Amino acid sequence: MKKQTSSGEDRISLLPESVLCHILSFLTTEETVWTSVLSSRWRNLWKWVPTLDLNRFSFPNGKACADFIHKFLNFLSEFKLTTGNYVSLYEPCLRRVIKNKVQHLQVDNKLGLRNIN
Repeated sequence: MKKQTSSGEDRISLLPESVLCHILSFLTTEETVWTSVLSSRWRNLWKWVPTLDLNRFSFPNGKACADFIHKFLNFLSEFKLTTGNYVSLYEPCLRRVIKNKVQHLQVDNKLGLRNIN
């Protein structure tokens, strides 16, 4: 059952965008993007979430994944990437992530998990 305020809006719609972005940061990036279909307010909200949690295998190829990463590096505080054996493809992205002083970086290359805090 959907709880509504007297104006007819649901309560989550009353939250500020910063709070919504914080809530979305607990989802994977793919799940966060899915929320864009909820309403016009949510259409671009996923772009402001400071966490990027990507699986390379959700993209058609490694280059598409790397291009996506480059678009969002300036806004990130956390970055997690699951990739295959071709970690070298992501080295330029990872250098920029480190340069931008991301607070938490995790790269899973399926050969081993690395955390950098």
